[in-house]
Amino acid sequence: MFKGYSHYEEDAVLDEAFARLIASPELADRKAAWVDVEARVADQAYLIPSGNRGMKVIASKAVQNLTPYGYLRLWDVWLAP
Repeated sequence: MFKGYSHYEEDAVLDEAFARLIASPELADRKAAWVDVEARVADQAYLIPSGNRGMKVIASKAVQNLTPYGYLRLWDVWLAP
């Protein structure tokens, strides 16, 4: 998830938590792994991009009620039958 960003350093704790997240067949185990991921990220103060405000939005005419805005908003949006 973080690899490829210039600020990322190898992190065995984070890598192990992601490995558990991906490999765990049980929802409870995946939730526990994600809690570990979030705790590690918060503890290490990683920079996490929260969006790309420069993106373009293109939608089919079947997409209804999609209103252009500063970021992609998908609430109250639906596909025409």
